[in-house]
Amino acid sequence: YCPASVISPAHSHGHPFRFATECDCVCASSVFYRTDVSGYGPQMEALVQLCPNLRDIDLQSCRHITDVGIARVVALTKLQRLNLYNTRVTAATMQRIAPACPMLQFVDLGHCKEIGGDDWDAVVVALGQNCPQLKGLDVWRARTLTHDAITVLANGCPLLSSLDIGWCRAVECGECIPMLAEKCPNLRKLFLTAVRNVTDECLDALSTHCAATLEQLDVLGSNHISRGALETLVSSCTSLQLLDIAFCHDIDADDVAALHRAAATDVAIKHGSTT
Repeated sequence: YCPASVISPAHSHGHPFRFATECDCVCASSVFYRTDVSGYGPQMEALVQLCPNLRDIDLQSCRHITDVGIARVVALTKLQRLNLYNTRVTAATMQRIAPACPMLQFVDLGHCKEIGGDDWDAVVVALGQNCPQLKGLDVWRARTLTHDAITVLANGCPLLSSLDIGWCRAVECGECIPMLAEKCPNLRKLFLTAVRNVTDECLDALSTHCAATLEQLDVLGSNHISRGALETLVSSCTSLQLLDIAFCHDIDADDVAALHRAAATDVAIKHGSTT
């Protein structure tokens, strides 16, 4: 791993990445803020040419890198981890990256504002159809993402262990979460924060298919779940560590106490301001 503080244009006489040709991982969030080249196309070009074996690249919050610069990632065919949180990546570029980088295992596209309209479905479908080794996906605040794309993801990525679709309010959970639980039994972390339409059917599917693996579940703001389904969940999921049911207005303090009694593990339960 090469820390970002080491990578700068001052190294290697104008070839900032030449010394890193054997590296597998680069955190670039500092690299591109320390230069003055608009769009950072030359730096990205140098990165992919001189470090073709990169398996992990972190560009989170590098807002100065243009979509054209990010698109250089298509040359990194061995890439396994890609963090583009809060970047200017577009749907068109992600639709190119997905088939070009079929070994991707972890992708973070949270808070990517340049992806909008109906494009979120196209992005997640591209990942589902081209990246069968995908284990983790974060598309937090993908407001137009729908359950149709999650269904494709579930069918195409059976190794999925972490999914964050928090604040993706166009997703109808009842239409996709039961299938997700069945197709991806290795799910460890599922964030459905503020999606608000999680149902007992969703919880029952997780209890049935992910009982041995589920560690974290966030259903904050869900008003269609019952104490009974939650009791089944906490008693069935033997690895559960954290359950967030804050602002689930049908669940009160007595229900939370009952969940603690029913739990198979010493699970932390978030409910309002009480843990």
